[in-house]
Amino acid sequence: MDSMQRVLSYFREICSIPRRSGDESNVAQYLIETGKRLGLCVDQDNRGNVVLRKTTSRTTPPTILQAHMDMVWESTGAAYQKGVSLHETDECLHAVDSTLGADNGIGMALILALMEDDTVHNIEGLFTIDEETGMTGAKELDASLVSGTRLINLDSETEGTFTISAAGGLNIILNASVECHKQSRFHNPKVLKLSVSGLKGGHSGLDIGTPHLNAIQILVRWLRSCPASNWELLELRGGTRSNAIPVCAEALIQVGDTSSEEEWKLAASAITAQTESVDHGILLQTSFEAPICKQAYTDSFRDQLLSTLATLPHGVLQRTPEIIQLSSNLATVRQLDDNIEIVESLRASSQALLSEGRDLVVRTADRASFRSSQQDYYPPWESEKDVPLHALFAQTYQSLFQQTCIMENVHAGVECSILQERCPFIREMISIGPTIRHAHTVQENVNLSSIDRVYQLLKAVLQQLPN
Repeated sequence: MDSMQRVLSYFREICSIPRRSGDESNVAQYLIETGKRLGLCVDQDNRGNVVLRKTTSRTTPPTILQAHMDMVWESTGAAYQKGVSLHETDECLHAVDSTLGADNGIGMALILALMEDDTVHNIEGLFTIDEETGMTGAKELDASLVSGTRLINLDSETEGTFTISAAGGLNIILNASVECHKQSRFHNPKVLKLSVSGLKGGHSGLDIGTPHLNAIQILVRWLRSCPASNWELLELRGGTRSNAIPVCAEALIQVGDTSSEEEWKLAASAITAQTESVDHGILLQTSFEAPICKQAYTDSFRDQLLSTLATLPHGVLQRTPEIIQLSSNLATVRQLDDNIEIVESLRASSQALLSEGRDLVVRTADRASFRSSQQDYYPPWESEKDVPLHALFAQTYQSLFQQTCIMENVHAGVECSILQERCPFIREMISIGPTIRHAHTVQENVNLSSIDRVYQLLKAVLQQLPN
């Protein structure tokens, strides 16, 4: 079996195992059993991370090859428990009615194939859990299980483009206790729902520099465009998760009579006319709802909430011509019991800038009398010059394919920085991978020839490293 078929064989086996985030135990067991079959040293820490070792030297540290076990599961009809069904074309591998999970199943398959390759030695395979929802596997890794001083992460998604630094991040959680009227100002109030939808959205790091609108900001703008004395706010919610630019948001308001809907429609038309050139699918809709048993916010609390949401930063806050250095995503707003919670997601290329962004959001919260706390921190992978591993990859890529590779800095979280923090003996890092398009969607696919090129590159690089 040639190397390409070996990689695909492992990937097919991995695809047969359901492995969305939080459900990695079966794929972990598969890795353990495969490692034992190949005669490797096998370990698993208390968190569920798996390490396979193929070491040949007691004096030369091995090279760590790292991938994550979990995948984002989305489906248009495929049953999760049956795993991923594959469809292969001449150029690409697709899934049938679900996400493919090439992110990061192909990374796992590449590592297993290299473990089986008799010409590759002195490597450690590190497989982490829960990368997609919190990177908790990397954050809680038992560092005693690995010993390599070089790390090759296999989670990049463009063949020939290598990641050499990445943003760090954290979420700031803002909370305020809801203040409500005991009685509505309207004699017989009607409940009107305002909804914003149809936006492009995107990844809160990779897409934050594009002109994608934020549904929460649009909804706040809509609410503030009509006289505050003509309506009361019952509820406001928007966004789904911290790493996504919000594509939908909605508010429930009380008005005195049904005729006021026209005013809201006119305001919506004005906003749509001003924004549709940026997000041409934008929809601002109104509909009357059945009465609900819920007290309206006081006018002062409503105004405080809307002012805070309008003031919180969203988008690129600092950049150079080459990279985005600092950004903020106004990610979610929702009511939890008697509290309003707002999540602001920050990313930065350095620790200093991350602290600067955090202080900006915290000051905004303090001025609005919102409580603030920090969650889900991960450190930046800061750029370094003259890293031998980077030079080796560039030279080997040029030699193999007669092409120049691209070294990039990404404005998104990568496990490398967390793993280096957990394992300070890791001195050199790079992230590579085959070309994966539309990851996290049912259109996800991986280019077959790019898998082969990545395998050739990894094999050639590893053969040049000390054994």
